[in-house]
Parts: sequence; C-alpha cells; structure tokens
Amino acid sequence: MGIYDNPALTNINGLASLTSVEGDLEFYNNPALTDLGGLANLTSVGGIWIHNNDALTDLGGLAAITSVKWQLSIIGNDVLADLDGLSSLTHIGVNLNIKDNQVLSDINGLSSVTYIGANLSITGNPALLNIDGLSSLTSLGNPAWPWTKNLDIKDNVLLDRFCGLYNLMVAGFSGTYTVTGNTTNPTVAEILSDGPCSYFTLIDALTDKNIGYLYDGDILDLAMLPTNQLAIRANLEGPDVASIRFSFQNVAKYRIENFAPYALHGDDNGDYDPYNYTPGTYTVSATPYDRRNGKGNKGQKHTITFTVIDSNSGVRVAEASPDMKIYPNPAQTKFNLELDGLSAGELIISLYNLNGELVKQHSVQTLGGTHTETINLLNLPAGMYIVRVRNGEMIRTEKVVKE
Repeated sequence: MGIYDNPALTNINGLASLTSVEGDLEFYNNPALTDLGGLANLTSVGGIWIHNNDALTDLGGLAAITSVKWQLSIIGNDVLADLDGLSSLTHIGVNLNIKDNQVLSDINGLSSVTYIGANLSITGNPALLNIDGLSSLTSLGNPAWPWTKNLDIKDNVLLDRFCGLYNLMVAGFSGTYTVTGNTTNPTVAEILSDGPCSYFTLIDALTDKNIGYLYDGDILDLAMLPTNQLAIRANLEGPDVASIRFSFQNVAKYRIENFAPYALHGDDNGDYDPYNYTPGTYTVSATPYDRRNGKGNKGQKHTITFTVIDSNSGVRVAEASPDMKIYPNPAQTKFNLELDGLSAGELIISLYNLNGELVKQHSVQTLGGTHTETINLLNLPAGMYIVRVRNGEMIRTEKVVKE
C-alpha cells in the first residue's frame, strides 16, 4: 500500500478503519503531511517506509504496532523530531534504517525493540545526540540466515553516546560493526567497558513499558508520568550475573532476584509488580552476584537517589543552591547556566524531560571556580525540563521552562 507524491495531502484520517496491511505501507514525498494519526487502529503490517515527508512531525498513528515483519525505513523527514509513536514496537523482522532526518535528536521511541532480524543502519542524522533508545535490543541478526549482518552507525555529527548498544554487545553481536563519522566512534570493547546508559530503568507497571532511565539525582513529577504504579529494573545482565540483591530505602536486604528482568519490586516473567510511589526521596541499590540467591562473588554495587514530586498537589523540590543559576527562566530558544564553586575537571550538563528521558547532553572541561554555559532549546517542544549538572562527585538539579 503506497501513498506517493501528494502535494496537498495533510492527513490520512480516511484510513481510520484500517487494522492490517499484509505487505508494505509506504509514504513517499508527501510534503504537507503532518502526522499519521489516521493509522491509530493499525496493528499488523509487513513493512513501513516513511521517506521525504517534509512536514511530518511525529509517528503517533503507529502506536498500536508491536511488530514489523520486514523493514522499517525512516529517511529524509526534515521536521521529524522523535520516534515516540513507535513505543509499542518490539520486533523488526529484517532491517531498521534511519537516515537523513534533519532534526531527529533521539530514538527513544524504539526503547521496546528487542529484536532486529538482519541489519541496523543509522546514518546522516545531523541532530542525533544519542542512541539510548536501543538499550532493549539484545538480538541483531537471525542466526539461521547465512548472510552477514551489519551494524552501521555513520555520519551523525553530534552523536556521542553509544551506551544504547551495551546490552546488544553483552548478548553477543557477531556481524560487521561499522561506526564512523560521529562525534565519538567507540569500539565494541569500549562500549562494553563504558557500561549501560543507566543501571536502572523506570517502568510503567500497568503496561510493563519502559518510561526511561533513572539517574542519580533525578526528579520525577507524578503529574507528568502515566501512572504512580511504577517499577524499577536493574540493568545488570551479563555472563557473571546470576542474581541481584536490592536494597530500598532503609531495608538493606529488600529483595533478591534470581532471573532477568531484575525487578526491584518483583515480576512474573516481565509482568512487573507495581509500587505506589508518593512524593519523597528514594534510594535504591543493586548488587550483582555470580551465584543464585545473592551468593558467590559480589560485583560492583550501584546506588541512586531520586526525588518524586507531584506538581498538581503543590509538593515541590527545594530550590537549587545559590551557586547554580538559570536565566532567562522561562526561556524561549536558549538559556544560560551559571555555576560557581566547581572543581577542575569534567562538567557534564544533562537535560531531561519530565518523563525522565534524556533530551540533550554535553560535557566540557573546566578549570574550576565559575563557569557559564549556554544551552540551546531550539528543537525541543515547550514544557518543563530538568537540568542536571555533574562535576566530580557533585550533582545539582534545577527546573527550566521552555515557552
């Protein structure tokens, strides 16, 4: 099924009754098409090709699709900022190709994808900052197929975070690995050495879908989350991990998990048990062991502390210390971040939306003392964001609003 070269087509609402497409679904060169909302009832499709639709801003109409039989190809869509409409997708039968999308800054919409049958190619996306959205991917290339499987990540000039490939490399990738022309171009060994994007993932326990990574110092606003029935998973899988011992709040031996997924509050084969989070501060630790039941050799312990707020109830986080200033706030296209009392060394500035998703990050080297950095908000939607600053052992957070 193809929709090609329609200069006046703005929507596809006439396809609202469509539930399945046996072959490929193709959208090519429709310069006025802004969204795919007419496909909200589509659950089954052979392949998806979305090429050169200059006004397409999101893929929300694809939210019911969990599997693509053959190829998913997203190329040359100039104002497509994210892939969030693909959040239910778990399986791509053959190839994934993401190329030349000018403002695409992340691929977090692919965070549920665990399997790609043959090849993965992400090339020429000039605004792409990270590939964290691939963190659930553990299988690339069907071993029953005789041809070489390829992983190509090339010429994404701002891309400097590859931790999204960590779980794939731990699981074992035996195809051709080509990473060039990005801000950083790590080897497989370097990806394994650097570890996962985060050692913890926040999950909607009602749908069992990933919400985003949890980092030390994060602020979660219940008003912006899909539910307060949440789960937390430890991302510590590997050949030397047979069990995880969790501590939670003041309970040192809160839970032992012997099988992945390693869930803080428990699960039944990936059906996560919910925990009702209320405003407050929470501390979670996860320690891996190489034998069942928290026995044997102990691995590195990982600990985070995060804060839960509810902006609808008036419960707020305390104001940041006076040595961290943001102005203007609210901001329109950019803001200035002024810091004092820094130590010499690396300063990492991260920007998260209120779903806990990383939307922008960069690092600079400072000589200590005072530092001012300008943060560009141009390609981000209006709303509230969390600014997180790390300098050595110091972590600070503050809110900024984009108008």
